[in-house]
Amino acid sequence: MNKVIALDLGGSHLTIALANQNNIITKNKYNINQFNVFNDVIDEIMSFYDKHNLNNEIIGIGIGAPNANYHTGCIHNAVNLPWKEVINVKKLLSQKFPHLINVIDNDANCAALGEKYYGSAKNIKDFLVITLGTGLGSGIYCNDKIVRGATGLAGELGHVILINNGRLCTCGRNGCVESYISTRGIFQTAIELATHYDNSSLFEYPQDKWTPKLIANLASANDMLSQSIFDKTAEYLALSLANYITLLEPSGIFLTGGISQAGDILLKPLCKYINQYILPFHANSFKIDKSSLPEQNAALLGVAALVWQEWQEKL
Repeated sequence: MNKVIALDLGGSHLTIALANQNNIITKNKYNINQFNVFNDVIDEIMSFYDKHNLNNEIIGIGIGAPNANYHTGCIHNAVNLPWKEVINVKKLLSQKFPHLINVIDNDANCAALGEKYYGSAKNIKDFLVITLGTGLGSGIYCNDKIVRGATGLAGELGHVILINNGRLCTCGRNGCVESYISTRGIFQTAIELATHYDNSSLFEYPQDKWTPKLIANLASANDMLSQSIFDKTAEYLALSLANYITLLEPSGIFLTGGISQAGDILLKPLCKYINQYILPFHANSFKIDKSSLPEQNAALLGVAALVWQEWQEKL
């Protein structure tokens, strides 16, 4: 059976997987900081390829990464990755694997493809996938096609201005959505709200342990500060998504990434605030939920779907 190599390139980790058209077969996970230059990643792909003796089984290699451009094949100055320059990934892959399909796309676009091929969006033509983790990304499906824009960089919800002259974002501007809804954003919200509380289970932990996962767990245990942190985060996200709903009128919105694992701690206040901010005639026209794909494989399945799509178009 034909297989693909799929890479999920994130702000904290790189995962390399072998996949078929049904699921992930095997995968390796690495700390992203062990790769000093991008050619080290290419070397790791070659090692993975050789280790699994894939000479006659692989049809292509796909990479999902922040700030990746499908049209150019490049990663463009991704602020959440260790390498800040423009990297022509497709060219580097083609030099090492000239006989294979080599393709790269924005990680959120890949997440949307994964939801379309493997998840809850199989029968939906217009939907959004929002990736919530180190950063915030969005994959847009309109009329049954990914929206990439004129130059391939459409859909950067994380860098839409949410609050004028707001928090400093990693992109260098102020007030971006990502500076409020991300691992760093939630930490900053926690710091700001903590001054209003005398007692909280969160205070039992040093601040460098205040992760979204810890805060979500404490919120589930009825810690009021932790609940207020997620309530505020949900309000920020609702403001952003309400604008998307007005512009695009999706019938589905799916949340993925580590922060989405908070489940109802995030979803319940999010739905409450979205219903406050949308236009009345959009009420009940869409559903919002966690991605149906397993969190540990969602991004990889999306990248695999990207390769399968390229392969099918070449048949």
